[in-house]
Amino acid sequence: MNIIFWQQLKKPYYIISFALAFLLIVFFLTLNFLNFDRLPYGLSIGNFKIGGNKISQAEKNLNQEVEKFQNQKIALSFNNEKWLFSPAELGIKINSRETLSAATNFGHGSSLLAATAEQSTSLFFEQNVSPVYSLDSAKLNQSLASLSAIEKKPLNASLSYNPANGTFSIKQSQTGLTINRTQLVQEIINDFGQPAKTVYLSLVEQEPQIKEEDLAAAKDSAKALIDNAPYALKNEDAQSWKITKEMLSEWIEAIPGSAQNDPAQLSLNQDKIKIYLGSLAKTIDRQASNAKLTWENGEIKSILLAQSGQKLNIEKSAQKMTDGILAGEKTILLVIEKSEPGVSDQNIKELGLTSLLGKGESNFAGSASNRQHNIKVGSQKLNGWLIEPDEEFSFASAIGEIDGQNGWVEGLVIKNNQTIPEYGGGICQVSTTLFRAAVNSGLKITERQPHAYPIAYYNPPGFDATIYPPKPDLKFKNNTGGHLLLQNKIVGTKLTFEIYGRTDGRQVKIKGPTILSKGTDGSMKTILTQEIWRDGALVEKNDFRSNYKSPDLYPIVSASPTPAPSTSPTQ
Repeated sequence: MNIIFWQQLKKPYYIISFALAFLLIVFFLTLNFLNFDRLPYGLSIGNFKIGGNKISQAEKNLNQEVEKFQNQKIALSFNNEKWLFSPAELGIKINSRETLSAATNFGHGSSLLAATAEQSTSLFFEQNVSPVYSLDSAKLNQSLASLSAIEKKPLNASLSYNPANGTFSIKQSQTGLTINRTQLVQEIINDFGQPAKTVYLSLVEQEPQIKEEDLAAAKDSAKALIDNAPYALKNEDAQSWKITKEMLSEWIEAIPGSAQNDPAQLSLNQDKIKIYLGSLAKTIDRQASNAKLTWENGEIKSILLAQSGQKLNIEKSAQKMTDGILAGEKTILLVIEKSEPGVSDQNIKELGLTSLLGKGESNFAGSASNRQHNIKVGSQKLNGWLIEPDEEFSFASAIGEIDGQNGWVEGLVIKNNQTIPEYGGGICQVSTTLFRAAVNSGLKITERQPHAYPIAYYNPPGFDATIYPPKPDLKFKNNTGGHLLLQNKIVGTKLTFEIYGRTDGRQVKIKGPTILSKGTDGSMKTILTQEIWRDGALVEKNDFRSNYKSPDLYPIVSASPTPAPSTSPTQ
């Protein structure tokens, strides 16, 4: 039997077949060996040839190519006009990791036979793996907005109201033309791995979402809404506003149905309603105001009742108006959000506002009109300010932005070794007066800085506090165990700050301010001491030292800052 087999094997065609099979096996094994830990030879990602690279090197090369691709400028052309954009600007982002994963899986499948077939195909015929990418449609549309001149937006059929006869007619729809975004993105992706080339834009028709036949039912519904006018808007304060036929006709619109084949639905234009409600908000909105307190005959009294605040919720009111009018409701109640004041007649004792802890005073006689204006603005912003227990009060944070938009005008400030006009000049009169009230109330001062030189407005020298947000700042800690309330008043040119809260038995003694030394040039050193006593014993002592330089070192650049305020705020 063996002799017959070997005799048959010696025939030429058996020898050739055996040799070919042996060579094919050797080839497949060699190819798998060569492609081990490599991307198959002949493989490309887009037009970027990456086959034969070890996977680690392929990752590095691919990352470099992706970065280059994302930032290269591509020319988009239409009718001999060109615009330059990078793929990144068009919202196209190649995912390097997923792209490499797709390339790595090619020729390295679970089946040896399938992997070998893919490797062989790649070697002899070259194979291409498409880059994996993501598209930010919003970014694409934003970039292509500059090309809007070549596009023609589709025009939906719409309703037009004729006030003469109270009827609606239908305006015809128009088909639009838009850039073929799918084709544009695909052409850019196809160019991955080769120098940027011009991409020629093409336009495709874009059908309107609403056509004439879709408005038959909406037309009749619109007329019914108009015939039902006027409608009334009301709030809880018994204010009322009328929605006339003319107003409603401007708001009525048709929107596409919820499903693709559903007829158009009648609605009201939310943007137009919100604009209208914005004008109403000016007469509805008001801030909550704290009760005004005073200290008389050893007890706190309310001399001005608190008032709750309210704000028109434009978003919710617009939706409620739409739903109500479409449902045929003649009266719609607006959505008003209430806010309660921090200090009311009912919660004065709950907040611990049972005593006048201390007050501070200063006089700004002789101040220019701009300076007086800023003192009143700053005082108003802090009047009624409520400080939580254990809270650290920051004057700079509480006062907010100091600029023309927030009511400030230019006044003199000390800055860069000069006295110059800036917005908010004079605000240190407010911080100084509040500092005095805090010290006299026995509060813990955590940050305070004196002025650069002595200023007559803050006499006696040594009892002042300068601020220039964000630094320097005036800060103090509410260590009373209850809330604190700041209130101020201006009588003539005298500013007074009062701090109300809960007394805890502490007694405050103030020594000074005392002038330690004084130079002929106006410079001086002072000390102010705050002593906290409890049950006849000294429990805390705080010194506030001030080192004033000569006023001559800070020349006034402009003694008459402009512009002057047109009106003074009401105190």
